[in-house]
Amino acid sequence: MQHGTTAAARNVISGNDSGVQIDGATASGNLVLGNFIGTNAAGDAELGNDQNGVVIVDAPDTIIGGEAAGAGNVISGNGFGIQIVGAEAVGTQVQGNLIGTAATGTVPLSNSAIGVYIFNGSGDTRLAAWPGLEISLPSMGVRA
Repeated sequence: MQHGTTAAARNVISGNDSGVQIDGATASGNLVLGNFIGTNAAGDAELGNDQNGVVIVDAPDTIIGGEAAGAGNVISGNGFGIQIVGAEAVGTQVQGNLIGTAATGTVPLSNSAIGVYIFNGSGDTRLAAWPGLEISLPSMGVRA
């Protein structure tokens, strides 16, 4: 689900049960870049997905966000921001996203449950705090 790093190329993925779901060991090497997940097109109001903004289930080597300008996602207004589940979800990376904030990164726009939830054996998951992995409260930040 790679999309561009400019506003014209971004997806707005909101108002669903789950925004992005990548499932299964054969679904490997995915990129989720530059999207507004759970917000409106301006990234300043909630239009959340009921359960998850992004859920990775046993899909290895998925990258959510990135270092380049515009590669990070805004993942806000959902139940869970990101859920990473299963022993096969190895090599998953979460980097450069705004989780639980508006697109400005300065206004809370929380996910109602947990910002990033790593569950059931995905032990090779990497969370990188550059260039601005921001997780806003009142949702629980990271639970592993």
